[in-house]
Amino acid sequence: MHTLYTMPARTRAPVPTLPWVSLAVTGMQMWSAAAVVIQQRVTRMVLAGPNPNARDRREFQRMGIEKLEAAAESANAMAWHSAASVPQAGMLVMQQWVRVAPNVFEAALQGPAALFALQGAWWQSLMRNYSALGSHHLDTAATVARHGMHPLHRRVTANARRLSAISSRSR
Repeated sequence: MHTLYTMPARTRAPVPTLPWVSLAVTGMQMWSAAAVVIQQRVTRMVLAGPNPNARDRREFQRMGIEKLEAAAESANAMAWHSAASVPQAGMLVMQQWVRVAPNVFEAALQGPAALFALQGAWWQSLMRNYSALGSHHLDTAATVARHGMHPLHRRVTANARRLSAISSRSR
């Protein structure tokens, strides 16, 4: 009987720029798709002239409605992901406190000076580990922005595909 050998799991060092690189790539995709959509729609508007047909009017109306819907979805996504990140930041602070907390009662029995010293130790611990808090907030900002960009990205790339297909069929 053969036993499968599994490689031991390796822990990877966090890549602090990864969330921002992901956001930048999504932004570049969105902006290049937006250029296609703008070109297609402006061309359509010019060709339609002052009296667009029913199909053009539907497309122009769709254009405005989609922008409003995508903006609402984007704001909603950013609000939810911002709210979800607050407990995570609180947990990082609490982890620092838990390291100091077992000594609180002992310090309280010794008097105010001991409590102040303990509070100072907690702040020192928090500042030593501030990089974890700072990187968490940076990652959170990038993640919130990425989630906010997702509805916009989804719609503009779908429009680019749809309008490019319509344009290639009409040639």
